[in-house]
Amino acid sequence: MSVGLPLTTVSGSFPLPADGNPVQMGYPGVVVTTDESTARARVGLTTEMAPAATGTRFDFTVAQLATLDTSSPVTVYYIETVDRLYAEIDVDGAATSDAIHASSDWPAPPSLVAPAADTAPLHDPIELGGVDPALPVRLTLLGQYGALWYLDLPPGGTTASFPDPPAGTDTSGWTSTTIRVDACEPWPGHTIRCRREAGGRTFDATP
Repeated sequence: MSVGLPLTTVSGSFPLPADGNPVQMGYPGVVVTTDESTARARVGLTTEMAPAATGTRFDFTVAQLATLDTSSPVTVYYIETVDRLYAEIDVDGAATSDAIHASSDWPAPPSLVAPAADTAPLHDPIELGGVDPALPVRLTLLGQYGALWYLDLPPGGTTASFPDPPAGTDTSGWTSTTIRVDACEPWPGHTIRCRREAGGRTFDATP
């Protein structure tokens, strides 16, 4: 944020995720961004965040540009744990005092049933639990420099495996590969892919 830009503040609160959601004990935040690109430029940031006196909500204050130079602002509410599990809710518009109404609005990261070990062969079967049919799962094969391969499950899908790469695929650079599990409620008409998403579970994948 440039010091010379005029800011306005918005204070509000949102509920903790429901009991049993692994991100309930995470660290919350609010970011105001834009739907114009996937770059997620920031035009508003959390300046204060604290548990409410009730112990069931977080109170927050966001400082955002007084005049947003975008026709499509989006506010991102998120919670992330120390082991990188996360849940996120995106809402059209600049930050408001009460955009999330219920604990059940927070999606839960799918659990990783198999493989049970931290490392498994790339093509081994993957089994998931706690999958919300409204949030189809994407498995992302990540290499040293970013995403290599996306595998999208159908709504409610709980099992999958990466097939052999297409003939002619150069896999010589596929080093330090991991597979990440994320669930996403598609957001039609938006550049941002998900209206609600949760995930972050990973395991190492050996070629």
